Amino acid sequence: MKKNMLNTSKITSYTIILFLFIISSCVRPQVTLQKEIEKEEAALNFDSMPVPDRAKAEQLIALYLKYANEYQDDTLSPSYLFKAGELHVATGKFNEALDLFGRVQRYPNYNKVAAALFLQGFVAENHLRDTTKARNYYEKFIDTYPQHELAGDARTMLQQLSLSPEALIDLFEKNNAGMDTVSNSVN
Repeated sequence: MKKNMLNTSKITSYTIILFLFIISSCVRPQVTLQKEIEKEEAALNFDSMPVPDRAKAEQLIALYLKYANEYQDDTLSPSYLFKAGELHVATGKFNEALDLFGRVQRYPNYNKVAAALFLQGFVAENHLRDTTKARNYYEKFIDTYPQHELAGDARTMLQQLSLSPEALIDLFEKNNAGMDTVSNSVN
């Protein structure tokens, strides 16, 4: 009887150890990938340079996408997609940036989901020169986030998309003349 209790105790211990091993092995790849991303972010040092090293940026983007694809429901995934979109803009891959900012839209609770939509309009307008796409993004932004801090900017950009180049130049000249008047009255 005592031998059976020892065997049962050993089996229980082995089961617990096996269970803990299985649990730790499931979490480990995700944590390892997070640490690899942090290391690559530090190596890129994107904040200190306007245009990052393309090879390092591509490597980091690949890690961001790997994480977002493998752990779609993780709270870090939209942040990594957003950062990958920013890196694509910085390296001149504008269509890829549009796609990634669009993927961020799948995470409505992410704190930069509105900014991602706004950036789609901005990238379409200023980098791809696609005013139709830009107009669609800005209109969607205004409809979805009418009270957002960027809503006024989106409205202004939408209005400017409607202006001819000549009308746009006139608008800028009028704004500059108004700034000169304010500047002179302050001095």
